[in-house]
Amino acid sequence: MAARVIPVTSPKNDNDEHNIQFPCRCDAPLKARSDEPCPVHQDITFDAESVIKAAGGAPRLDAISFRNHYVASISIQQRQARPDGLVWVPVLREKHLMRDAHCEDDAQSSITLETSDFTDFDPGLCGVSAGDDEGLPVGSLRFRLRQPSP
Repeated sequence: MAARVIPVTSPKNDNDEHNIQFPCRCDAPLKARSDEPCPVHQDITFDAESVIKAAGGAPRLDAISFRNHYVASISIQQRQARPDGLVWVPVLREKHLMRDAHCEDDAQSSITLETSDFTDFDPGLCGVSAGDDEGLPVGSLRFRLRQPSP
């Protein structure tokens, strides 16, 4: 998975030469329990120094593009600093990626999620390096993957 970052001064356009792709670290998916089907989550982190260098300044995450792999729906949380510490804030709830979870017609489609459709999302946090003892920096994303079909 690669995240697509568009600098603040760049127009929001897929064909714009200022669109920047940079690598992110995708941790292995973690199952909530051993039986299936079960909820799975995957953490995505950005190296702040590389992001700032690639963007040529303060980055802004406007879209996330990836190829689906049999995930029926997705929810996303963002790691944000709050007065009581770092917390996971829901930014996208139950976005359906497949028309029918039990059919493979669109199970491997290319997906682009526009962060303008998210709620409580801070698009500038992918360039922040602060973290905590959990090892996940501010701005990290947690993808909760759901596929009810075994």
